[in-house]
Amino acid sequence: VHLIKNDDTDTLLIMYVSCRTYFTNGGSSRMQFTLVPLVFAALSLARKVFAREQAVASGESDATPRVSTRKVFQFVLEIITALATSYPDVAFNLFLQAVHAADE
Repeated sequence: VHLIKNDDTDTLLIMYVSCRTYFTNGGSSRMQFTLVPLVFAALSLARKVFAREQAVASGESDATPRVSTRKVFQFVLEIITALATSYPDVAFNLFLQAVHAADE
């Protein structure tokens, strides 16, 4: 997951969504190890999208992102919810990380 990189945040979210569909098809025993890095990558993406939104708001950039920070956090919440059924302790820790990232 950490090798997936792109300068465009919109494309990066599409790539992460595709990864999530493949990772959830891998079974619940693998989800603990594959979805956790995806959550942290998506939280990093949320910070980048927020920076792009701030640049557009201040007039530094003209390219408005198609993906909002709200959509990225909804994506993170979907992943955490999928983990909560099998691994509630991991899901709780990830939820706290998401809350901390949203507070920044």
